[in-house]
Formats: sequence, structure tokens, C-alpha cells
Amino acid sequence: MAAEVKVKEKKKRKVEAEEEDEAPEAPEDGDDKQEKKRQKQLKEDARPSSQKTSVGRGQGENTQKPSATQMLRAKGGRSTTISVMLPASIIDNCQSFELKAVLVGQIARALTIYGVNEVVLFEDRFDTAWSDDADNASRSMAFFARNLQYLETPQYLRRQLLPVHKDLRHVGLLSPLDAPHHLRKYERLPYRDGAVLGKDKAPAPPEDAEGPGVWVNCGLDEPVWARGQD
Repeated sequence: MAAEVKVKEKKKRKVEAEEEDEAPEAPEDGDDKQEKKRQKQLKEDARPSSQKTSVGRGQGENTQKPSATQMLRAKGGRSTTISVMLPASIIDNCQSFELKAVLVGQIARALTIYGVNEVVLFEDRFDTAWSDDADNASRSMAFFARNLQYLETPQYLRRQLLPVHKDLRHVGLLSPLDAPHHLRKYERLPYRDGAVLGKDKAPAPPEDAEGPGVWVNCGLDEPVWARGQD
């Protein structure tokens, strides 16, 4: 009789254990789910980029180059301006004109990233060769200034505003600054840098023009008609 009771108790315990295993798990709290999700994301971020995997479209790393227009959407302006002074002798340390141009491009890119408003070049050596076509400036100063001016000018205005010069023969090696005022053709903002076209390159005034005006090159498919003084 005692053996039969023990067998029944064992069967009862076995049935209860099976019921506990089959019972659904209690739902997790919202905080627990968020914590697990955060831990999973931290582990994924800690992995090397070569080992990261993405399932489906749009779940991988975002390698798209940011547009310059994003830099113009600041939450607030600065109460001061940033100026940087650079010695012209930096250019003298380069052994070729190609390296000089690349150095100027790297400096200009760094100045653009940090939002520098003004660049002041100064002569720190007086035993250097002086420029033949720039007043009171060394060759290094003239080369430095011309290449900085070229890079600062929007790409669609360079041919119109900057004359051909031997100091600019290696500008093809320079990377674009992608500055906020260097807008692409498809980017839309309330304002753009532009230059008035000469009468020899400007089309005829529009038929519905009211009064005098000028055609302005703003980097779009067609020049823009601006009303005002001819």
C-alpha cells in the first residue's frame, strides 16, 4: 500500500513539472525589453565594421555624404567670428607645386569644417623670393592666397570670376570643400551666390520684364533674371 502511494505521488509530481514547463512565460516589462534592446545594440556597435551584417534594405551603415545645406540649419548664430592667422612660409616647406597645392587644400578643408570666418595670411620671412605679379607679396603668399581664393569661390563661378594663372595649374588635385555656400544644382535654398553676366554672354531680356535688369549666374540650369539697375 505504501509503495502504491509513493508511485502515485511521483506521477503527480511529474505531471506538475510538465505543466510548469508548458506554461507560457510571463510577459516582460517594458523596461526589460528596452534594456535587452540597448545591450544588443551596444554589442553590435562594438563589433568591427567588416563583421557587421544587415538584413533588408536600409538597415546597414549610412555612408551617404552629408549635404552642405545641413550646415545652414543651425539652431542659433554665433555672437563672434573666428579668425585664423597663417604664415606664408608654410608653402616653402613643400618640395613641389603639386604638394603645395595639396597642402593648401588640406588647410582650406580644415578651416571649412571648423567654421572659420576669416583667414589672415602674413609674411613671416623677408629673405624669400617676391612675386612678379603681386604687389608687396612673396611668391609663397601669392600662391597661398590664389589657391585659397579658388577653393572658397563656388564651383560654378570660378571660370567666370578667376582668371587663368600658373599658380592654379594644379587645382585639379584639390578636393572640394563642400562649404555651405557651395550649393549643387539640385539643392534649393532661399539664396545663392551669383555673378552678373556680361552683355556679351547674357541672353536677351525676358518678354515680360518690367524695367531694366541683369542676368545672374547662380549655378542653375539657366541664369536668373534680377530686376534693378541695368
